[in-house]
Amino acid sequence: YLASASSSTESASAAGEVWKGAAWMLSYTLGYSTPLLFIGATGGQALVNLQKQTRDGSFSSIGQWITPLTGGVLIVFGMNGFLVALLGDPSLAGLAPIID
Repeated sequence: YLASASSSTESASAAGEVWKGAAWMLSYTLGYSTPLLFIGATGGQALVNLQKQTRDGSFSSIGQWITPLTGGVLIVFGMNGFLVALLGDPSLAGLAPIID
């Protein structure tokens, strides 16, 4: 009887850990994705407003660089991800002489 009680306590504890882990994952997901969704939902309108102000003369030097800069950032992050996947983590390559 004690072994079965211990087993049921362990399964209850494991179930509690699953819910705790699920709660942590939900909070992480909401904390990570909510700002991205907000920027995605409002960023297009902000760009349109900035382009309207560009026609009026204010922010004219900034407005023309938004699309090339954001495109450049996307290309840099994409190339970084591709090169890390292809060649491995560069921080580990720097440690190769020390490890040998």
